[in-house]
Amino acid sequence: MALPVVLSLLTFFLACGWLIRRQGWLGPDHAPRLTGLALNVTVPAGVLLALHQFPLQGPVLLPSAAMAVVTVLSWWLGWAAARGLRVAERQRPVLAAAVAFGNTAYIGFPVVRALYGEAGLAEAVLVDQVGSEPLAFSLGALAAGAAEGRIPWRRELLGMLRFVPLWALAAGLLWSALALPAFPPVMASMLEALSAATVPLVMVAMGLVLRLGRLREVWRTAAVVALLRLVATPLLALGGARLCGLTPLPGKVLVVESAMPTMLFTLVLAARAGLDTELAAALVAATMLLAPLTLAGWVAWLG
Repeated sequence: MALPVVLSLLTFFLACGWLIRRQGWLGPDHAPRLTGLALNVTVPAGVLLALHQFPLQGPVLLPSAAMAVVTVLSWWLGWAAARGLRVAERQRPVLAAAVAFGNTAYIGFPVVRALYGEAGLAEAVLVDQVGSEPLAFSLGALAAGAAEGRIPWRRELLGMLRFVPLWALAAGLLWSALALPAFPPVMASMLEALSAATVPLVMVAMGLVLRLGRLREVWRTAAVVALLRLVATPLLALGGARLCGLTPLPGKVLVVESAMPTMLFTLVLAARAGLDTELAAALVAATMLLAPLTLAGWVAWLG
């Protein structure tokens, strides 16, 4: 499936979610249920399918390590930008999270697959699950602690242990390490069908929480966050790929994954820690609306 088709589908389902909310059929409170279904069912199906035949040769985790470094640096950029913009102290963790955490799974997986096929998808899964998601939990704990006055490490650690995609990651890599045969066609087709439901579920959920009204009020802050998230972060990834000597496919996947818009986790984090959820939703919306343009530019640059 070509990239323009994938971006069109993402936009279509996002618009569907927005219209559903406008009609009153579902509201923002339903979004966590949809993303929870994706997180616990459809994404793990895709992860398991992508990795069960992954060739475990060479420095397979080097792109993930590079992604971890990029995420930490992006977190620091977000904090620095928040201080430079002189936003309220309880809004600073929101900006840091919005810059650091990209939607590397829900949006990144279908985009990478459209660009680089199944081999690229497997690389993207490792970059996301090893290099990005653990930091979302740990840095998320820091952000929540900044708001609550303490760092809820136990809660975040338990949350990571219950993270179903990580179970699927471990199962897929174990299957590959044991050199077991590929899944039977029927099983592979079932997992593929489940995985295909991720985009509709998540994009409709994003449409349910999309807030453009607040975006008009904080457009300067949103513009800075979008610049850091969509331009500076993939630029860091490009530098990291070259410094690490990554081969073309892992390097391109690293950059494209780093160019994803802000993940919905930012909104979840804000709600959990009692932060500014309206600001978080506005930043998610801003990066989501601008991402197709910047992503097209990065893909053209990478060739």
